[in-house]
Amino acid sequence: QDFAPRPAKDVIRQMKDLKRFLGQDLHNYNAIFLGQHDALSAGRELLEVTAERAYEIFEFERSHLRGACLFLFGSVDSMIRSEERLFESLSRFPFSTYINVGLESNDPDTLEALKKPISVEKIREAFTRMLEINRRYEKIEVTSNFVFGEDLPSGHLPSLLELTKDRSNL
Repeated sequence: QDFAPRPAKDVIRQMKDLKRFLGQDLHNYNAIFLGQHDALSAGRELLEVTAERAYEIFEFERSHLRGACLFLFGSVDSMIRSEERLFESLSRFPFSTYINVGLESNDPDTLEALKKPISVEKIREAFTRMLEINRRYEKIEVTSNFVFGEDLPSGHLPSLLELTKDRSNL
């Protein structure tokens, strides 16, 4: 299915419905997962509004658990296209923000086998961007997924080593 951001009012209505559903258990939660497949592509304005409203609606400051968390998925393309202002904004919220991007592989044959319509160049660009964000923003952690398995093309593992060699984020 094509991705389409939902209007903020729909997301806020859904959060209010969830708050009613949780009832007295509301304060046993301290985290929210915004979006499904690619929340980063929704853009800065929508993410700002929904993150801010989520913090208020779910009363995370009153949670029995310490520290509110915001979870998002992002695609390779949205990681590359996201404005720096988005990450600056996310870093100012009272959340620890966790963004996961499915890179899957740095090998063109593996990407083709997985039917992932993305270039190795974009994988590398997104990986570099992720490392930069992790270095720059204390309250944002960007992680990635890579596939592993016996039936992958022979270039898959060497390509992952090449991508990550000497690029540690430590």
